[in-house]
Amino acid sequence: MSRTPAVTASSTARGASPSAPVPPPTGTPPPTGPPPTGPSATKSPPPTAGPPPTGSPYTEAGTGAVAGTGALAATAGPRGHLRATLITVGYRTILAVAPIIVLAALWELLKALTSTEDARLPHTWQVLSYFASEGSTGEGELRLLLTNLGTTIQEAFVGLAIGIVAGGALGILTARYATFGRSIRPLLVLTQTLPVVAIAPALIIWLGHSWVSKAVLAALCSFFPIAVSVARGIEDIPAEARRVFASFGAGRWQVFRSLELPSALTQANAAVHTAAALAVVGAVVAELPAGSTEGMAVLVLSSAQFYNFEPAALWCAAITTAVGGLVTVYLAQAIFTRLAKLALRTSSLPTGDH
Repeated sequence: MSRTPAVTASSTARGASPSAPVPPPTGTPPPTGPPPTGPSATKSPPPTAGPPPTGSPYTEAGTGAVAGTGALAATAGPRGHLRATLITVGYRTILAVAPIIVLAALWELLKALTSTEDARLPHTWQVLSYFASEGSTGEGELRLLLTNLGTTIQEAFVGLAIGIVAGGALGILTARYATFGRSIRPLLVLTQTLPVVAIAPALIIWLGHSWVSKAVLAALCSFFPIAVSVARGIEDIPAEARRVFASFGAGRWQVFRSLELPSALTQANAAVHTAAALAVVGAVVAELPAGSTEGMAVLVLSSAQFYNFEPAALWCAAITTAVGGLVTVYLAQAIFTRLAKLALRTSSLPTGDH
């Protein structure tokens, strides 16, 4: 078949004007008769996306996508939220239990390497089993430990509250009045260098054997971190921020409420951990002098006297005190954070109204 006519027709079409009809190529009969009518004459619509045919390889892929979407929708529902919560709780539980398992393993490893007899260092399972035993009075050891722990925690919380209030007030005065701060800071440091064990008997003789003396000693141990953090929070405020408040005509009270108080609470929030731990230590030390009848220190002293006969008793008292201190720290942190948020809600920025 010759390709010359097709080339000629193509060149003719390029040279003709746009309005002139292009003749059909040679060898192709011209269309005759009326133009076609009916469905074949209309322009077919563009293809629309529909379900793939049965047996198509895309069917399985589409089913998987739908299943994945359903899984995501289910995850976003109540069951998915519950599942995410359980996963988070489980993860945090593992993080909390893992150090305990490591410490128990190190305990047993140390005991095996040093060949220490049970009378000097009991096994971990012996210590744990002692929690379920009964004391000489017939009362369960765990109940006795928890009862005395509650007394110590109450004393620590009262002392911590006093320490936060006193430390916060001293921190504010130290930061806002330079002369007062320079004169009082050596005294504040001096209170922390005094041996607590030495002044505890004096406080007990002065204030008696009630919970008041224990709370006062706990406050004496816990106020210093709060005072230092509050003073630092106020002193570290940039001068530019103070100039901005001064440009709005803010008074001293409004500057304190809207600028200094948030900064001081932020710093004090980080110091509550240390203050709460020191409050527990102060409460336990205050229970050591003779005459105390309740508290973890009483159990520690009585267990130490019979360590050669029942060493697990002393370890149970020590572990219970440590766990109680841990609970006190986190509970105090949560309470202080909540109160700090409520206090910050009442603060407001200056409006510029003179």
